[in-house]
Amino acid sequence: MASTLKPAPLSTEAHSLDQVRTRMVKASPAPSIAVQAGPSSWTEVLKDGLIEACGKLHAAAVQMEMDPSQLSRDLQSGAFQLKRLDKLNQQERAIVVRRMNQAFLDLMDPKEYASRLIDRMQGELNELRQFISEVA
Repeated sequence: MASTLKPAPLSTEAHSLDQVRTRMVKASPAPSIAVQAGPSSWTEVLKDGLIEACGKLHAAAVQMEMDPSQLSRDLQSGAFQLKRLDKLNQQERAIVVRRMNQAFLDLMDPKEYASRLIDRMQGELNELRQFISEVA
């Protein structure tokens, strides 16, 4: 019986790249590609507050009994749980809250800001009166 298959060629012809031309492309993504927003501003403010309160982000993570790399990932992704701030001492927590308050206070209505300021000042005056009565 005769073979009907043709023998395979021993080599293939190489194509030349001499005709290929490069072209410039835009560096921005195509309009159809959704761009994810970076970390939200509250996480950046929280990170700054933790650094101000504890000196370093690593020290804040240790204080909150969590792995430093996990803290960085949680802040970057926005998955940080505020209940972890309970592990900080009262002074450190106050620094973090003050930092967040300063960052977002401008977003308040002026009347609401004035009302909160009055409440805070009255609270501080009451605290001062109590201190004076204990010392005297």
